[in-house]
Amino acid sequence: MRTIQYLLLFLALAALPLSAAAQEVCDPTYTATDYRFYALDAAALGDAERAESLYACWEAAFPDDDKLYLDRAAVRAEIAGDYAGALADLERAEALTGSVLVSGRRLAVTLAQGDFDAAVRMVEALEQDNRWRILGDGFTTLRRAAYQGRAMMLVEASSYEAALADFELAFEGLDEEDLTPADGPMVLSVAEAFLQTGQLEQAARGYTAYVGFMGSDADPEIVALVAALEENGVAAFFAGETVMRAELATGAAVGGSFSPFRFSPDGSIIGLYFYRERRLQLFETATGAPLAGIDAASDLPGYYAFSPDGTRIAVIGSDGALTIRDTAAGDVLLDLPLLNGGERPAGLAFADDAVILLVGSGEVRRFNAETGRSVGSSTLDDPIPPLAGVFFSADGASIAVVRSDIPDKAALFSLTSGRQTGSFEAGGSQIISDWSGDLRFAAVVRRDSIALWTPALGGTEVQRFEFGKDLGRNAALDAAGETLVFGDEDGLITAIDLASGTRRVIGLHAAEIAYVEISADGRLAAALDRDGTVRLWEIRQGD
Repeated sequence: MRTIQYLLLFLALAALPLSAAAQEVCDPTYTATDYRFYALDAAALGDAERAESLYACWEAAFPDDDKLYLDRAAVRAEIAGDYAGALADLERAEALTGSVLVSGRRLAVTLAQGDFDAAVRMVEALEQDNRWRILGDGFTTLRRAAYQGRAMMLVEASSYEAALADFELAFEGLDEEDLTPADGPMVLSVAEAFLQTGQLEQAARGYTAYVGFMGSDADPEIVALVAALEENGVAAFFAGETVMRAELATGAAVGGSFSPFRFSPDGSIIGLYFYRERRLQLFETATGAPLAGIDAASDLPGYYAFSPDGTRIAVIGSDGALTIRDTAAGDVLLDLPLLNGGERPAGLAFADDAVILLVGSGEVRRFNAETGRSVGSSTLDDPIPPLAGVFFSADGASIAVVRSDIPDKAALFSLTSGRQTGSFEAGGSQIISDWSGDLRFAAVVRRDSIALWTPALGGTEVQRFEFGKDLGRNAALDAAGETLVFGDEDGLITAIDLASGTRRVIGLHAAEIAYVEISADGRLAAALDRDGTVRLWEIRQGD
């Protein structure tokens, strides 16, 4: 194993003759040299127990003999596999001698033990005072092993950004022609880390390099991927890593002043708003087949909302009338004259079997979705500014309001009492893009990073993810606040598991991503690119 090779770099044992006769374990007449001879004799014969006894006698008689600890460390590590005991001996020898050579031996045993975090700390300590120069090329080998080992562990833990930082340190001074088949697992880990962070060109180079130096020993699946890459380019290479549910036939300009699409709560339907035609078109998410086309005044949240089961949709038409329609055919089920002359709708939601209408004055009106009868009203502390983003909680009990002119600031209100219940300001030219279903978390986008905030305690940043490239202005959270989806300037759609921080590219477009949305259950993502293409992507493959 490579770890043993690292160990032997510093732990070469002297070739000593075998003893011809058995000796008593402890003998008061023995010198330190005698103990060393018989202990190494026992170790060479594979008698680890006798060797350990002799070392114990040696330690009792000559406790400050550094050769004792160096020799015993070698035997413990190589024969007994007792790395903890070996490290304890090396620490004692290091304290006695202060020798950097002993530090090198301790680093080698730490690597053999597989404690790469500790090995990296030791490397950093040696580099800090330049003592590593005494170890020469041996230190370079051990340093590379430390960073490489930790990087591969980080890949296994899905911490891809940190892994790439360690791989960069491991590859310092190493050319591609220096790679051997033994480096195959490392190169595959590097390629995977690039792939999972959306750096497709680098991932492609990694897989290609792997096939090149592995030759006939390369994994057949990777060989096939590289062949597809060479034939069709990066998009084909990446296609095997994603599942596109559907590409929606738009045939018109998609978009608007707020968001061009929205999923039904059960994820079975998606609505696309065509701003030139002032039309809302519904599609099945399973097949991409079109359903009803409905007259709609705007794409703003105040103009349409799905029922919890997705079978109905409440829409404010271009004439100002609010209707409840069947989502399959678009038939009118109920006509509600809810708006008075000159009133501006600011928010519309379904909660259980009630339609909730929020008007710009701050008045909240509730109506039975079956009969159209009023079931209560309230008034918010403040009116809703024009073009504000209004986010309803899934239970219809509260809302978050984000002003279009101050997109980094949000206010939360109770729809029952009308009182403001909280607020926060992210600052720093950031945009509050989306909320979890219970309004406990908000996705806040900066040009090259995304943060998760909670409005509790006046606003607290919980997590931040840096990307080093333009992410646009849009990110989406699922209802549970567990998954975040965003698109970027390279046309990539990325999903982040917020519990683990794991990132995974789930989709690829030919143009920069303008908008993304996520279904409430976190199964699907919708993305619109600058060319007007809308695609649905599976976040969890097989769902």
